[in-house]
Amino acid sequence: MPFLVLMLLVQPVLIAPLFDDVGPLQDKTLEAQILALAERAGIDAGRVFEVDKRADTDAVNAYVGGLFGTQRIVLWDTLLARLEPQQVLVVMGHAMGHYVLGHVWTLLALLCVLILATLSAVHRSLGDLLARFGHRFGFDTPSDIASLPLLMLLCSAFFLLAQPIALAYSRHIEREADRFALEITRENRAMATAFTILQDQNLVPPRPGPLDTLWRARHPAIAERVAFANHDRPWAQGGRLVYGRYFRDPP
Repeated sequence: MPFLVLMLLVQPVLIAPLFDDVGPLQDKTLEAQILALAERAGIDAGRVFEVDKRADTDAVNAYVGGLFGTQRIVLWDTLLARLEPQQVLVVMGHAMGHYVLGHVWTLLALLCVLILATLSAVHRSLGDLLARFGHRFGFDTPSDIASLPLLMLLCSAFFLLAQPIALAYSRHIEREADRFALEITRENRAMATAFTILQDQNLVPPRPGPLDTLWRARHPAIAERVAFANHDRPWAQGGRLVYGRYFRDPP
């Protein structure tokens, strides 16, 4: 758990610069629009960065990383090259939603709880198995080096069972970040078309099967996200915005 926190803390400032050229946004017109959106979301302008990925991949991405003073919003230049300005703003609104709503912190807390619960289950199961079958295994204490394969097997099994919980929460916060982006930009068409470009560039299946969703999907299905973008517009009917309280000077 401390190692997980340390990695999240230092990754943006010590590790990412070793592999990528990270710097300020190059398109100053777009930068002004993004910083204006960031100001509306209550985010410090110095938290937005661009990373050079064109030499490595055609995939597109934007994300929130870091903790405390290292937390920042990062856009790949491949995304900036393939999306229209309004689509970029929607993607930025999504990343800002993660930042403003503290999703990095809540996901970190959930992962720590799952780590503790999983290791506790491994500890109890290992003790029970050794007490019952130790005479067959040829060892009867966890400190015996011969117990290592059994320990690794139990860790793999219990972490496999815990993984759908973490992924389900990840999909939840991704949905809420989509909602935040839509409410702060009110760009339904830009969001829907941005998702189709993300699907095409990143080779994402639009409707993954249930097992793939359960054990692999960190995001909702692209088809679900496009449908949400096309139909969710509470402001058109005078409805209440779920995250309107976070916005400065709403339109």
